[in-house]
Amino acid sequence: MKNRIILYFTIGFPDNQTLQEFSEAIPDNSVDYVELGYPSRRAYYDGPRIRETHEAGLKNFNINDLDLLTHTLQKKARKIYLLAYHDDFTENRDDIYNILKRCKFSGLIIPDLLTDYYDENISLIKEIQGSGYEYIPFFNPSTPDKVIISVSGISDSWIYYGLMPSTGINIPYNQDAVVSRINSLIGDREINFGFGIRSIEAVKKLLSSGSHGVAIGTLLLDMLNAHDIKGFKEFVSQLAVMRNA
Repeated sequence: MKNRIILYFTIGFPDNQTLQEFSEAIPDNSVDYVELGYPSRRAYYDGPRIRETHEAGLKNFNINDLDLLTHTLQKKARKIYLLAYHDDFTENRDDIYNILKRCKFSGLIIPDLLTDYYDENISLIKEIQGSGYEYIPFFNPSTPDKVIISVSGISDSWIYYGLMPSTGINIPYNQDAVVSRINSLIGDREINFGFGIRSIEAVKKLLSSGSHGVAIGTLLLDMLNAHDIKGFKEFVSQLAVMRNA
């Protein structure tokens, strides 16, 4: 299976024009998936730096700008996914389904569903898949093995595994052991890792230790804040070289 490179951006951060310029700057054939975070006041599983991006996203959200952004990203990545927290999804169900349809998202990631709303998971997963979208299960170190196995059994997409309980939080862990554990449970699936990847060296190590792919978000923030498009292009090009190695 080919390695996957996944980029994460919060919609509207730092502003819509900058985000559009960065999407246009993604080198061709360098990225597999892009996650776009739906701005939220309750981004509990994002670390402090990503949570700050939601403040700008809430202020700047505009469906026309999002339409243009996703149109560009569809030319740059194989698929784009919306990451939305449970309460935002359930309270804005119709709006989010309209966004998924209008902007041609492939699927949905709900990072707090399996932790905080486990009793709803089967019905909500079936609803999303029945509406024609992929549901991307999100697991992390606190997810019990039985949940990983059961939820993997009712979904057919790739698996998103968070190395940390939330982004930007530094908790010691044995990377090889984490990758080995999740592969032993559902090794027949595409498993991509995120939440806690802090360097290009960490990406390289993950891809060499059995991960199918990596999701990068926090590492992009300084580039976005500094409007460093040149540095961003070079960084993504480095990721693409490692993916294709």
